[in-house]
Amino acid sequence: MVVLKWSVGTYLEDQDKFRYSGIFRDVYLIERPESHIVDYTVKAVPSDDLASASISFIVNDAIGPLSGEVTLKDAEGNILGSETLTEGKASFFIDAPILWHSENPYLYTLTVSAMGELITER
Repeated sequence: MVVLKWSVGTYLEDQDKFRYSGIFRDVYLIERPESHIVDYTVKAVPSDDLASASISFIVNDAIGPLSGEVTLKDAEGNILGSETLTEGKASFFIDAPILWHSENPYLYTLTVSAMGELITER
């Protein structure tokens, strides 16, 4: 790791008016398997009358052979559906979805277990 005291980004870093030396922000090291998902898209589309919704998970880019399982859970942790990735895609259909808004921030959880790693999206 290299810590640069001055760089072209110094002006932007100094906007908070703190001038620290060394590493003063969180640093994360992530180890990923050799075969892994690089990019994916999750799209939730409610019906026109908001009585149902479809959720699709699409792997846009992956390194290595693609295999895995996608699981959709509600906010209480109940499994609404589970599918095996087929050609990098999985989809779910929800009857009477609880839609998120600021007074009721209800979130569903999509979990992807693929190629030796676990990805969670809310």
